Amino acid sequence: MKKIVFTAMILFLAVMGIFASNYSDIIKSAKENNISLKNAEISYLNSKLTIEKSELEDELQITVSVKEAQILQNLDVTPTVKIVLPNDGSTTITVTVPTTLDYEDTSRYSFSPTLTVDHNFDLSGFDKDVLTALSNSKAALENEYTYQNALLSFEKTCISTIKTIVNLEKDIENQ
Repeated sequence: MKKIVFTAMILFLAVMGIFASNYSDIIKSAKENNISLKNAEISYLNSKLTIEKSELEDELQITVSVKEAQILQNLDVTPTVKIVLPNDGSTTITVTVPTTLDYEDTSRYSFSPTLTVDHNFDLSGFDKDVLTALSNSKAALENEYTYQNALLSFEKTCISTIKTIVNLEKDIENQ
């Protein structure tokens, strides 16, 4: 008997707390304190970042590098600048300027610049960029759907719990 009275009092206090708060406050508080919902949000944001990263791969790329410098009799330096354009053929422009300075004869200075341009021609008619864009869009929609579905499922669970508590209170009042 004491157990039933204690349970009834706990339920009564819980129900009074529910009536003291409105529905949106209860759901908001539950969302803030639910670990599985936080994990779903982290997974959602991680997927969004992955999709954005794959879309960035088609941006302009610039690389600057210097081959090792030999400092024995001469100073040999080979700076290279590589630019990859974000087009269908992945046009690559490479500029290299090998430079040599003779320590013994400082009037001897040489460099021989080279310019290389590469472009890939795709004669198959298949456009990889369109397929990539469609795949990214599909992944973004699936990611959004999964996250929104998790939010909706959580709200349904909260509503069901509130409904159960209210029905228990009605049963206690009717006894």
